[in-house]
Formats: sequence, C-alpha cells, structure tokens
Amino acid sequence: MTAWAREWQNFDWVNLACSAVLISLSFLIMRAYWRQFNRTINEDSSTVLDFDPELIFCKSAHAKSDIEWAGIQRTAEDKRLFLLYTAPGKFITVPKRAFVNGQVEELRALLEAKVSNHENRL
Repeated sequence: MTAWAREWQNFDWVNLACSAVLISLSFLIMRAYWRQFNRTINEDSSTVLDFDPELIFCKSAHAKSDIEWAGIQRTAEDKRLFLLYTAPGKFITVPKRAFVNGQVEELRALLEAKVSNHENRL
C-alpha cells in the first residue's frame, strides 16, 4: 500500500461530514433570518415622526401612536441615522437623510435634553 493510500485510510470522514453539516446549517439559519426580516419590511407605506418637546408622534398608513420621552431608554447615533431604544432589543430607526439643513442638530439637542443615555456613535 502506498503512502497516499494510507493517508486516505486514516482520513476522518465523520469529522468532515459533521463540519459540512454545521456549516450548511449556519447558512440555512442565516437565510431563514433574512427571509423573516425581509417579510417585516413594509414598502407600501412610510412612517412620519414628529418630535415635540413633550412627545414623539408616529404615524404610518395603518397606525399612529404617541411615545413619551420617558419611554426612550437610550439613543445612539452614527453618520447615517439615529436609533431610539424603547427596550434593549427594540428601537426606532430615524435616518438622517430624511432631515433638511439644521434639523439634525435640533434633534440631537432634543435627544441630549430628553434622554440621559445619548451616544454619539453606534
């Protein structure tokens, strides 16, 4: 028997098969999460947010709500958006592209005044 044949005899096919299954499962799980996320996107309507010193008003095609500033636990900001956290894993996304000149600074000042835990980066 040649050295090459001995190497293939000692090859652990079980570990290879288990590794392939685990890698495949991770891709399938990620695909399922992305499909679920894409189903939650509502492209047929937009949400309008109005920031008032007393409340945050939210209105979409099928719902409207008022959020008290006390309901915002923390905020975070990067160069593209603001995140307003209402719970550790639940947040409202506010894209900066929706603002005109000066409104971003106004919202930042309002957030710093109303929310004690405001971060300038994500």
